[in-house]
Amino acid sequence: MDSISKLENTIEEWMKPFPHLPENVRKWIAQYAWAINLIGLILSAVMLVMAIGGIIFAYIAASTVTSYTALYYGLSGYSQTFMTTTIIAILSFAATIVLTAMAIKPLKSMNKKGWDLLFLIAMIEVVFSIISAVAGFSAFTIIPNLVFTAIGFIIGMYILFEIRSYFAKSNKVVEAKKAP
Repeated sequence: MDSISKLENTIEEWMKPFPHLPENVRKWIAQYAWAINLIGLILSAVMLVMAIGGIIFAYIAASTVTSYTALYYGLSGYSQTFMTTTIIAILSFAATIVLTAMAIKPLKSMNKKGWDLLFLIAMIEVVFSIISAVAGFSAFTIIPNLVFTAIGFIIGMYILFEIRSYFAKSNKVVEAKKAP
């Protein structure tokens, strides 16, 4: 956990020069982060089910085509690579869905644990996006994928660190109430 704290502090330093959102906007985002997270959770769960169905269909289609052409063109490795990257994608997506579900209650009570889970989700997503961009190595897609991953990461961290103080302060209030 110490390395995550160091990473969090490093990113906080990167975010300091950025202008801040208005106070009322930051407060609103912090108060309703749990609801935004819940909507994201529902949409992600639906997308996961649809993705699994689509992947099964695509794998069957690729396997059928590959089995007929593999002898002539040697394409059997393609379906194995497709399946490996797909399994990695599904597992990372499922992990972020579980973490998103775990974050709802702490976010609703403005607990720092909820913010920490959102930070962890962002780190998992950026790592997977980089792995995905590199694994699908193509001269035409790797650079745009990495650029959009960086842009998404910066925007996500900006918003996350804009609301961080609401969760750190509320943690102290919660601890103070439990003390007597």
